Amino acid sequence: MITRKHIIGIISFLLILIGIGTVYDLQISECIYNPNLFGILFAGFGEAPVYVCLCVSGWLIVRNSGSSELFYKFIGWSCFLAVVLGTANTVQTVFPQKRWLITIAIFIYGLVTCFLVRFTKNMNVKGKRCVAQYILTSVLFGVVLVHGIKLFWGRPRFRLLQNQAEISYLPWWKPNFLFRDSAKQFQIVSEEFKSFPSGHTAHATTILALIKIVNCKKNRKITPALFAGYLYIAVIAYSRILMGAHFLSDVCFGFLIQYTGIIVSDRLFQRLSQKMCE
Repeated sequence: MITRKHIIGIISFLLILIGIGTVYDLQISECIYNPNLFGILFAGFGEAPVYVCLCVSGWLIVRNSGSSELFYKFIGWSCFLAVVLGTANTVQTVFPQKRWLITIAIFIYGLVTCFLVRFTKNMNVKGKRCVAQYILTSVLFGVVLVHGIKLFWGRPRFRLLQNQAEISYLPWWKPNFLFRDSAKQFQIVSEEFKSFPSGHTAHATTILALIKIVNCKKNRKITPALFAGYLYIAVIAYSRILMGAHFLSDVCFGFLIQYTGIIVSDRLFQRLSQKMCE
């Protein structure tokens, strides 16, 4: 189980960053904004952890469902379908001329999944299904909430401000419910009004749910795997600001929402956590 001291430390640091972003979001983006290959690469593959989460969940559900449990099998295969469709959409958006990357990405996700499911080999069927439910609950909490907020919040991205003088900067705490009117008036795609919160950062944060599987025996201290996970999330968050896709407060809230989902899921499956860490 994630310790209370750990949670307090992470959230306290996050609140400090949110406070800084609330005041200096625009200035920070003006200093960091510099679209380049580094940012493009992470825009394409920065969400990889969420797809691996779906692969692991799908594999454990399908492999540990009885022939009569059609609903569970449907959920499992739906996870795989979501991975294929999501990866295809990401690659076609970021690398439209390199669709072969879809096959490579899915192959890599498969290899990582095979590695991770090995840590559940000593569990019984119920235990493996609980692992799948733990990961899936963590992912769905963040994905649904983050993308649900994006649909109506309407905060313009920094890169839009650079290219469209008619659009003004908005702080994160001022929702722009009428953004579709602005999009229609200035012929701007609605995607450019989905700065808050950061989906890429939220998806990257799901790596912590995967680390839980291999790292739970050492969860009372910052292990190399956990440190690497936080570093990965920080790099993704930085790349999103670098590309002008998000402000500092956007990436902080993206992390906070998904991190909350992992904590909630960890508490819901507390018995599982104890079994995993024996």
